[in-house]
Amino acid sequence: VESTKMGLTGIADPHPALAQAAKAGKFDMIYIGTGKGEMLVSNDWKAPEGYDPRQRPWYKDAMSTNGMVITAPYADASTGQLIISLAEPIKSGELDGVIAGDVSIQSLV
Repeated sequence: VESTKMGLTGIADPHPALAQAAKAGKFDMIYIGTGKGEMLVSNDWKAPEGYDPRQRPWYKDAMSTNGMVITAPYADASTGQLIISLAEPIKSGELDGVIAGDVSIQSLV
């Protein structure tokens, strides 16, 4: 496959790979916030108009520490459940940003 036909992740459609990772790791959702402000997600969640992952605490914290971070618990925007996010900066080819996964506090209890 020509590289011009590949997505930012080097995979034409990254959704199946993210969904598989979410299922294998028992995450509620795995997602990538790109340096261009795009969101790639493991499920059918759609970001609201104007949503910029670069402005989210999980993105900022991971980028500022240049390593993995675990957020303080917060209410998930889509479900309202209390969750934590594990996030880490990534750089692979054209893709740069932060990959993160959400875990509900209930599943930890």
